[in-house]
This record gives sequence, structure tokens and C-alpha cells, in this order.
Amino acid sequence: AYIAMMKIRFGDNLSVLMNLDANLDEIYVVPLSVQMLLENCIKHNIVSSKHPLKIEIEQRDETICVRNNLQLKKQQQVSTGVGLNNIKERYRILNKKEVTVNETEAHFEVCIPIIQLETYARTNR
Repeated sequence: AYIAMMKIRFGDNLSVLMNLDANLDEIYVVPLSVQMLLENCIKHNIVSSKHPLKIEIEQRDETICVRNNLQLKKQQQVSTGVGLNNIKERYRILNKKEVTVNETEAHFEVCIPIIQLETYARTNR
């Protein structure tokens, strides 16, 4: 629903490509973590006809990765890092797996671990 709203707002200036396994009924992520990552992409980057924002959501092994082309806004809002730190802390508490952040000159990417309920139930008894 969030992506649909942002597509209405930005039109063709925002593209979101999802490459996820069809078996999504068996995997989970921390609630709202993907939406928070999408919000960060839009908050920190230019989204315009001259500079379209491209976001990819991809499943890689045991993670979901959210990656965008990096085109930071000139008048950058001060980032407190609360959103990303919140996600990292929730994963640390929930299943002791790390969230990875990779930044290059061209892209910013965050990969969050997939939570498999069977594994979670066994380790948290």
C-alpha cells in the first residue's frame, strides 16, 4: 500500500522493482522494517523527472535487500539514524542476526535477515 501511495505521488519518477521468491508465506521480517527502509530512500534522495529514484527489493539467500540509486538531496535533512538503528536493534533482540548496510558512490543498500518461524520458535523457547 505504501509503494502504491508513493507511485501516485511521484509517478514515473519513482520505480520499485521487487524480486522476491514466490514462497513468501513462510518467511517474515520485523514488522514495518521494509516500509521504513523505503521511507528512508525517499526522504534522503532526490525524486524528480531529471533524477528518477530506482528502488530494488530483492531476496538474497536469507535476507531481503532494499537498494536505491544514491542521489542525495542538496539540502539534506539532518538524519538522526533512529530509523535504521531501530531496525538493527529489533533484529539483534529478536534473532541475534545482523542488518548489513552497504554504501557506494552510486548505491545505498540495507539487507535485513529473513525470520523463519521454525528457527525462531526453536531458539526462543
